[in-house]
Amino acid sequence: AAVPVAASAPVAAAARDVRAATIALVGAVVARTLEQPADEVDVDEPLENYGVDSILAIRIANELRERFAEVSSTVLFEHRSIVAIAEHFLATQPDAARALLPSPAPAPRPAAYAAPA
Repeated sequence: AAVPVAASAPVAAAARDVRAATIALVGAVVARTLEQPADEVDVDEPLENYGVDSILAIRIANELRERFAEVSSTVLFEHRSIVAIAEHFLATQPDAARALLPSPAPAPRPAAYAAPA
């Protein structure tokens, strides 16, 4: 059965948000480790171009373990850019990636109606 466009649009938007949040987290971890502003780190650039060696890879992997299970430092060499690492986590640990999004705010409760006195 075909999925109506109206129903798939929010799902697609949510997937983009999860992807963006995952890229942002990985980018922030890499930038912190490199001691560079996050906006100066290109998410598509190979990490070796930033001088990421095995010591830095271990530091990055250790910090990523706070959000993702079983992060090997080899992940940074198997997936060479921030986007590639984020895509790896989206594929292998989608629940952990979704947990990066803020919880939706509860719906506001309607104010109690006070009858005029």
